[in-house]
Amino acid sequence: MMDNLYVCSHSLGILERSADGKWRNRILIKKNTPIPTKTELLLHPKLHFPIQVTEGEEEDPAYVKIVGEATFTNPGERLLLILGYDSDGVITFDLIGGATKRKVGGIQLKRTSNLTEAEIPFLHKEKE
Repeated sequence: MMDNLYVCSHSLGILERSADGKWRNRILIKKNTPIPTKTELLLHPKLHFPIQVTEGEEEDPAYVKIVGEATFTNPGERLLLILGYDSDGVITFDLIGGATKRKVGGIQLKRTSNLTEAEIPFLHKEKE
């Protein structure tokens, strides 16, 4: 029997520049990963901000949705990005200084495109 019935409906990632200078979607949490979940990524100190959080399975940014964006001042050190997705559909990411271990920034993205609790029973009635 499964303990967790909730999974990510789409992959989550960030936009980054590849070695050839083109933007690409880097998937950090794959579609169908059980939630809640978190993943970590060590970022280069010269990373260009803002950080854009994406939803979708494609590497090409034209085919993914940007679900959030935040601008941070890079303290000139490697940063640890912690991307999370909870069972309520809230996406979080925090930036932690690699050397200082202090929080540089973070955001929470409540998915407004998701159905509300009030809309769910209405859909079940339509099917009957």
